[in-house]
Amino acid sequence: MPKPKNRADPRSGPDAGLKARALQNGASGSIPPAFNTLPTIHSMGPTIFDPIYAQRRHPSNGNELVYVVKGQVNIHVHGAILKAAPGDMVLIPCNTLHLDAFDLAEGLETYMVYFRWEAESDYFHRVPIRRFHDYCSRHHADIEPFIERLRLAHSRHAPESIWLAQTYLLTLLSLVFQGVVERRDKTPASEDYGHRRRHTLFKKARTWIDTHYREPITLEAIAQTLSISPYYLSHIFSQDSEFTLFAYLTNLRMQKAKLLLQQGSHNVSEAAYAVGFNDPNYFSRAFRRFFGFAPREIRT
Repeated sequence: MPKPKNRADPRSGPDAGLKARALQNGASGSIPPAFNTLPTIHSMGPTIFDPIYAQRRHPSNGNELVYVVKGQVNIHVHGAILKAAPGDMVLIPCNTLHLDAFDLAEGLETYMVYFRWEAESDYFHRVPIRRFHDYCSRHHADIEPFIERLRLAHSRHAPESIWLAQTYLLTLLSLVFQGVVERRDKTPASEDYGHRRRHTLFKKARTWIDTHYREPITLEAIAQTLSISPYYLSHIFSQDSEFTLFAYLTNLRMQKAKLLLQQGSHNVSEAAYAVGFNDPNYFSRAFRRFFGFAPREIRT
């Protein structure tokens, strides 16, 4: 996504007690110490999207907090599609490949915050991208006041402005964390057992793919290995991750092929065969769709 033109210049901050309560009440068990550190905002402000972002996958240079102001966008990330309309918010982790599909005639306006955070790894482990998006979609009334405070703070100039904006951001992240974790903790025991079983099967399926990605892989073959139906395997994979099973396989193969090509140890055909493709031409087309450039261009 494009970076906003203006850097953060906020002044007034939220109630510090609200931040503390959100962190304290939101988690079952201990909160990692890093959750008490402020995120570091690198840039923030209104952004009008260039059409290039509707056509190519691109990585995020920092954690991207995207609040839609005007227009609609379908964000393709990890095989999932997150639909966001005005008032919706999406959080994309740093270095995550994604594509922002929107109507070029209508355009897309957002308010964006780029930040890094010492706790980001733990946070995304407990609050996956889809759950963050779903929570914000259901709780506009809770989210919008914090976006307005960020906007107001951005319009003012004072030495303490960046620190205050980072406090706003931490409070917002904490409230979403609290809402997601509370909902999870209210799950009945039977549902909790089912979730654990699905998660165990998901990890086994992912491990099997990581080992056999060089071979021809079918949904039926993986399901047979786990003694479950192909339909159930597909269901649990999408439920316990941000992507479909074959989106995970494609991402794994593409990243492995890219590494081989970057190292110079394989040409395009050799890289294709090494990661499980039987047709180098099909591999080249798939590689271009995934990365936005041809495999032969990787060294340039």
